[in-house]
Amino acid sequence: MRSVGQILESIANPLFLAGRTKVSQIALRDHLREWLYAKSTLLMLVDELQFVSTSQNASTLIMNTISALAELGPPVVYICNYSLAHKLMRRNHEEKDRFLSRVIVMHPPAETDPHWACVVESYLSAATLCFDFTAEQAAPELHRLTGGMYRALKDLLCEACSHAWQGNTKNKVTMNNVRNAYRSDGYTSHRADIESLTRIPTSAQVRSSRPDLVSPFSNAIEGTIATAGPTKIQPKPAEVSPVVKDTFESAISAAGRKVLRELRDASLTVPPERNGGANIKSIRKRAPVTGASLLANLNLIGYGTSSPLDDDTDK
Repeated sequence: MRSVGQILESIANPLFLAGRTKVSQIALRDHLREWLYAKSTLLMLVDELQFVSTSQNASTLIMNTISALAELGPPVVYICNYSLAHKLMRRNHEEKDRFLSRVIVMHPPAETDPHWACVVESYLSAATLCFDFTAEQAAPELHRLTGGMYRALKDLLCEACSHAWQGNTKNKVTMNNVRNAYRSDGYTSHRADIESLTRIPTSAQVRSSRPDLVSPFSNAIEGTIATAGPTKIQPKPAEVSPVVKDTFESAISAAGRKVLRELRDASLTVPPERNGGANIKSIRKRAPVTGASLLANLNLIGYGTSSPLDDDTDK
């Protein structure tokens, strides 16, 4: 964990720091203002701020770092993930008004977003001859297996390559290798994230336990990258996604998984002649209930126009 002074020294002119064992903060910031002006720096982009402080709750060092960079002159644009955003949202209102006043939420691309297909194509183009599928064919399923996250896509394809090339490095990577890679040990961390993403819309417990997957800016104005909206991980109606399948199996008990396996085995052993040719009989539509039908039913059971109560009264 580096201090604010060490971060500022990393962007200073090396000649300014040469021969100095200790530099005052005032002299360092004055030098940086002149140095950035001499280099015609118009904008400063800051990323990976979540690693400035490893604490789950502390955010003071991060706020001080952003403030120190903002005092150097050029406008500062910093990038933060959802975890860091939740930390900053717990600060006092005067700090939130300053550091979270102009937010651009960058959602992962949707499954049908052309940008996602372009990303998949660029990843596959790194080794075009190694994959037995095209971006157009695989983009929808890859989105469901990665949640639209680029790092997960890279790791999934690399894991699929390692599975396909275990016996022969000349084997082409197929979608079956990709599906096996999704269930592999090397993809466990990403798989847990994807399965949590599928449960977030319906589970308050998952939303509270996984704030790193939930945006704290629910009503924020989205930038151009977010035009496709938030990620929607939904399987095709005609098939069951491995994400949904694994999520379901992890949610049931061991006894339930045993029954599920027995049902699957039984479905595979049904004779072919029992799978088709079933006779379907339509159910006869009931006639509406009327006074005449009620009277006819009374006559049918022997009461006619009088009831046993009437007979007892006459006696």
